[in-house]
Amino acid sequence: MKPWHWSLMWNSLTGVLAGAVVSMLSFELLFLSVFLLPVYAWRILARKSPKLDPAVGWTRRAIRFGCFLITVGVCVVLPVKPQDRLPAAVFEVPRNEITIGELRQSLRTDLYRTTGLRSLRFPFEYEDHVLEFSVSRMTFGEFVSAIESQTGLRHRVQCPCGNGMSILWGCPYLGLEFVVPSPNPDAPHRQRTIDAD
Repeated sequence: MKPWHWSLMWNSLTGVLAGAVVSMLSFELLFLSVFLLPVYAWRILARKSPKLDPAVGWTRRAIRFGCFLITVGVCVVLPVKPQDRLPAAVFEVPRNEITIGELRQSLRTDLYRTTGLRSLRFPFEYEDHVLEFSVSRMTFGEFVSAIESQTGLRHRVQCPCGNGMSILWGCPYLGLEFVVPSPNPDAPHRQRTIDAD
């Protein structure tokens, strides 16, 4: 193998490894590492080799940076995040006719184990609203559709806590919230909700 082949492989590998590490680190650690980036950039830009043409040095940096961006981009779209597994989540209710308050209590103990969700929220005034399910075991889509059609609420999946979030693994604390649709979609809507977490 020719020397330039080794150089290409080495610079590509370092870019891929850097992208993988950055994608797996939580945002808290990434924030701390931002203070080290100027030092790292200064060392790269200031380092010169008398044996290499400047164009070769910049080509190597471009290869590393390009592989870094490609790796981060792949990690962004990889389907390994909790929100990617949510459509396959299974909700199981104790009986087909149940109030929202009872539903919250029944899902409280094993909500995360069975669905991957950390919280389930409803408006306070819907606590005694009775829901009717055609089956006791259903998918995420069936669960959401049944509640929305019977209450007029709209669901949204959000990340109530960003601790531990990363580019590769996404948000580890997903929550499902049902809210009253706002008459003005552009206006923020605040309401009192009850958690099941």
